[in-house]
Amino acid sequence: FISVLIIFWFILRHTEFGTHIYAIGGDSEVARIIGINVKKTRFWVFAISGFLCGFSALSFTGFDYSVPITLADGTVFTAFAGGVIGGISLTGGRGSVINTFAGILFLSIIEAGLAMFRVSGEVRTVAIGGLVIAAVVIHMFREIARDRILRPR
Repeated sequence: FISVLIIFWFILRHTEFGTHIYAIGGDSEVARIIGINVKKTRFWVFAISGFLCGFSALSFTGFDYSVPITLADGTVFTAFAGGVIGGISLTGGRGSVINTFAGILFLSIIEAGLAMFRVSGEVRTVAIGGLVIAAVVIHMFREIARDRILRPR
């Protein structure tokens, strides 16, 4: 897992492909105007994402040699919440692999701590939801402050 994290950190921060991904996330029309092949880049992003999803599914099922219907319950919310808490921009164009990992690690620690104190699953979900709402509100205020600073006077 750490090797995949490092590889994608390097790709996003130090390659033209990574710069194109951030540009398309910020504004795909502007990215197209400056000469980025948006369709090709999106294709490869989705292809890589699909490959990693398939690899993750194989890893999940490899432990039990079966696929119960509840296998990935809650993982989508946790992944989304980790990204938001890690600082990924909901409007696109900004984010970091390392910060996303830190957000997911933070959530895992919170969930493990709540489980250790025998807090029910519903209360844990509400607590994580509260953290996501707080992260979104903080992000919103940060965007407003950023826009005020960058706005010409």
